[in-house]
Amino acid sequence: MPAARLAAAAVARGLAAGRGRQALIVVVHHVVTDGIGGLAALAALADEWPGNDPDRPFPLPAPSPRELAFDATCGRLRALRRLPGDLRRAAAGLPVRLLDRRRGTAGPGSSP
Repeated sequence: MPAARLAAAAVARGLAAGRGRQALIVVVHHVVTDGIGGLAALAALADEWPGNDPDRPFPLPAPSPRELAFDATCGRLRALRRLPGDLRRAAAGLPVRLLDRRRGTAGPGSSP
């Protein structure tokens, strides 16, 4: 790899492992990533997960507007479901004196 290039990638096609098999060969200079970070990046590129179909189209087709709207709605509903717990955790982090003032009582160390 030339000194000016920190990363390079190539696609190998026609592998003996099977018809239509391909491989992505990635070469990254050590200054770009450390060992664990490099493994995490390569794991994100790997296509081995449960239910993976080697005959699926690549790249995947773009989602439809309806799919995008559904995904966005699901994300907002998940955020709403987390809201009570988030509010409890936020209130737990507030100083006691501030909470006592809102209740109309004097907190520890405050003058009446």
